[in-house]
Amino acid sequence: MSRYEVGFDEVFPAPSSKIFKFFGTHEKVGLIFGGKFERIKDGEDPKNPDGLGSVRRISLPLPGPSFEETVITFQPETLIEYIVSRGSPIKNHLGHIEFSDAPGGGTRVKYTIGFEPRIPGTGRLIAGILKAGFKLGIPRVMKNLD
Repeated sequence: MSRYEVGFDEVFPAPSSKIFKFFGTHEKVGLIFGGKFERIKDGEDPKNPDGLGSVRRISLPLPGPSFEETVITFQPETLIEYIVSRGSPIKNHLGHIEFSDAPGGGTRVKYTIGFEPRIPGTGRLIAGILKAGFKLGIPRVMKNLD
């Protein structure tokens, strides 16, 4: 089966600590895709309940069942990675979010999602939905940074 990768490379006008906190909070990440993202299992570090080992349930505004993602890498202000751990029409999934200082100020975010579709022939459709989510979601993130 084909592997698909979608994402964005964007500079946000805020320090990395603020941007990382936004992307590292499950409920706020839901603003990107317009769904409900709810932490159902706390991470290993009580100071970062949405961090390493945490699990979130995602209910999107599209028809279909909810699914779960687990945070597998959590390096403050640098990197977050997560996988689909239950449900979903995709497999071999990896969400990868890198944070770095942007030249001239702000924070550069490189966000990629790689996956394989479970059902042959659906990969382009799923990639298109994710791309649309990013396109619509980035302005929502910008608006909600305060």
